Amino acid sequence: MPSSTSNFDFVRPVPDLPWRGILLAVTVVTAVAAVAWEIRVRAWGYVPTYADDSDLWADRRGQVKPDSIVIIGDSRALFDSDLNTLEQGLGQRPVQLALVGSCAYPILENLANDESFHGTVISSLLPMIWLAPPRRPRPTRSPSAPSIAIATEPWRSVPVITSACGWRGTLPS
Repeated sequence: MPSSTSNFDFVRPVPDLPWRGILLAVTVVTAVAAVAWEIRVRAWGYVPTYADDSDLWADRRGQVKPDSIVIIGDSRALFDSDLNTLEQGLGQRPVQLALVGSCAYPILENLANDESFHGTVISSLLPMIWLAPPRRPRPTRSPSAPSIAIATEPWRSVPVITSACGWRGTLPS
């Protein structure tokens, strides 16, 4: 009598079903459910967005060259600056380093302490926010040594943001 652990003659019976039709039906139902959910959450007021975190800031900070034009400040500088228009007027695309809910002082200090930077800084100035202590911790990640996941994140997320949100940004170089 053969042992149950050495019996390799077992063949799993696969039912004879219309697998292509089942796959097509599941794909259509999934797509319809995703579109219906998207319509529902947009009706609730949700809109697509992107993760504005210290890794994204460090990626943009890493793009600052010695003669760059840099925009710093609060959310007004972040959301109300049209980088394409500024690039046409200034002849050089500015690097956006503004943070939501933060003042420009920590970023200005970071740029001032960078001995290689001698570019132009455009700052959003709201006196009550300028003098307030920063609400967000200063970015601590070194912009010159990102992890592999952080380094590849723009190429993974930017196409999604571009197609879903109509974002007009550019991929980092």
